[in-house]
Amino acid sequence: MKAQQLIDASREVSRLRAVADYNIKPLQDAVGLDEADAEDLTALKLWKKYRVAISKVEAQPEYPMKIDWPSLSE
Repeated sequence: MKAQQLIDASREVSRLRAVADYNIKPLQDAVGLDEADAEDLTALKLWKKYRVAISKVEAQPEYPMKIDWPSLSE
């Protein structure tokens, strides 16, 4: 049971990280080209914070049995 939960949790971490990467890349491009507006900068910061939070999920004490998944607004 724990082995399957570990597999499922790892897959979800990978999926959520991919979603964050997908959203971060165009925002970083806009910043790099000096085409980012204030909304882009805010979104980029939120997505980066989310990606960092996702990367820390596996360090939670009860992982993978109990996971406190971060939200994008954290």
